[in-house]
Amino acid sequence: MSARPSRVAEVRTLTLVPQRWQESIEVYGIIKAAENVDISVDFSAQVKEVGFHEGQEVKQGQALIVLDSRKRALRLEQAQTTVNDAKAALDEARHNLERRRDLAKSGVLSQELLETAEVAMRRAAAQYEDTLAGLRLAKRELAETELSSPVSGLVERRLIDPGETVHPGQVLATVNAAI
Repeated sequence: MSARPSRVAEVRTLTLVPQRWQESIEVYGIIKAAENVDISVDFSAQVKEVGFHEGQEVKQGQALIVLDSRKRALRLEQAQTTVNDAKAALDEARHNLERRRDLAKSGVLSQELLETAEVAMRRAAAQYEDTLAGLRLAKRELAETELSSPVSGLVERRLIDPGETVHPGQVLATVNAAI
């Protein structure tokens, strides 16, 4: 028998070092946002400016749409005038009630006229509260002529252009909220 040549195995050594492992997978599909936020208003107005486009990333609070505010500013002025008138009527009714109470105490005025003054005072107070509510509404509508993004995310749809008139409840844009 002949002797076989001995074979030496070649050995390679590696030093293991901890590393971050990242696996990536390519997939195809449709990404659905966690939340779609529709932007709309509850009054009619003309669009003055649109500061975004579809697919654009927006931040919460970022200005998106400017509506014509002239009508809203006039309504605010009108509401303030109405409040001032109602306040004057309330002050007058309060003053009349105080005078009639004094006259009723001295016995010069009938109970019926005193009650009439009390009713007039309550009506004037209710009218004043009503006009204050109108003023708050006018202020809110004026503030809402400048619409900003309620969430951070991507604009999915832009449904308006400058010059168009928007109507109550009309969706102006949709933002897909970022997770």
